[in-house]
Amino acid sequence: MKRRAFLERLAMILASPCLTSARAGVSPAYAGSAGHSSGMSVLCIDLGTLPAAALACYGHPALRTPNLDRFAETATRFTRCYSQSPIGRTSHRSVLTGLRPDTAWASANASPPEWRLPDDRDSLPSLMARYGLTPATWVRDPNQRPTADRSGLTTELPAQLKHLAVAKTQFFAVADFSRRCAKAGSSQVTPQAVFRIISSLDTEIGRALDTLDKAGLTEDTIVVIFSRHGASVKQLAEPYERPLSDRHTRVPLFVRVPGLSTEGGVCDEIVELVDLFPTLCELLAVPCPGNLEGASFVPLLSDIRQPWKLAAFASCVTRAQVGRSVRTKRWRYIDWQSRHTARRQFELYDLLTDPEESDNLALAPAHRTQRTILANLLQRGWVGASRFSPPETERRAAALGNRCEHRRP
Repeated sequence: MKRRAFLERLAMILASPCLTSARAGVSPAYAGSAGHSSGMSVLCIDLGTLPAAALACYGHPALRTPNLDRFAETATRFTRCYSQSPIGRTSHRSVLTGLRPDTAWASANASPPEWRLPDDRDSLPSLMARYGLTPATWVRDPNQRPTADRSGLTTELPAQLKHLAVAKTQFFAVADFSRRCAKAGSSQVTPQAVFRIISSLDTEIGRALDTLDKAGLTEDTIVVIFSRHGASVKQLAEPYERPLSDRHTRVPLFVRVPGLSTEGGVCDEIVELVDLFPTLCELLAVPCPGNLEGASFVPLLSDIRQPWKLAAFASCVTRAQVGRSVRTKRWRYIDWQSRHTARRQFELYDLLTDPEESDNLALAPAHRTQRTILANLLQRGWVGASRFSPPETERRAAALGNRCEHRRP
């Protein structure tokens, strides 16, 4: 019943003027508070700094991810998801706030603790708590016992989920594996060691998913699995010489919304981690803050082949430079600005013919037009890369409403 009500409400949300206004940059006017919630719960599994390339190669003989494979058969997998920063802490802040790095850090007074913010701005978990979703956080440190959170519940995630199931409460649960994956940044780590870490994470994922099944929560829980930034297995043991490369910004993302996600679907459209905040708000009918800098990708969950945004954006600050990158399906363009002089450097890569980004085409006369196009896109920013169309949203909402009718028992 919860799933049917959820789908029916989602169809109305997609067709509502409030949603159109929100995507146009105007904060929607909602009345009331928790009454708008869809009734579903959320489980976010934050894999920390997990290599996207390793996670994607299911056929690798050294990689064993049976639990994630099983989950992927019921979820939508996004092959072109990008983080907003190659630095885990910065990317984490974008997920929490729905803001891009330049804005997110400017609004903060200090580095954030796990899944919380030091200022008064609504983080994703705190906003969900305000609208009636019980918070539950599990921070897993490979060298210590699970750390306590403020929920007053046991710190083992499966035990937390069982408690919430017994209480019959709607929840926003987070399994944070970032500390476990931090070991992968060591210079002594080998590809084999990385595969062992991934296998260990897969076991933890399986425990969480099995708990949902045994507690009868699977059909009423949205599950999101992602990592904060990526690196190839080969480059895990190397320093951040090229932090804005595809290998450091491309991340795994799996989303399962019961009754809505395309089961076993593989979406090749571009999405970003900053999009998670508005996406979850839309799914749960929770009012979005009006200043979010991501775009909800809810329509992609039911139609993975429709055209979506033109590009993803990332930035990185080093001791010497500030770098900003724009990534389309084929091209990556990077603009580096010295922090001490007026010197600038540029990078341009054709990912179709050069997936390793080894041939910088920025100064090649034959690619001058392409460089200009991407430089202008980078200058316009994420708003200029949006493909949102209100008429298309209305069409998708009607299709979703018909789908809800067919799923009624």
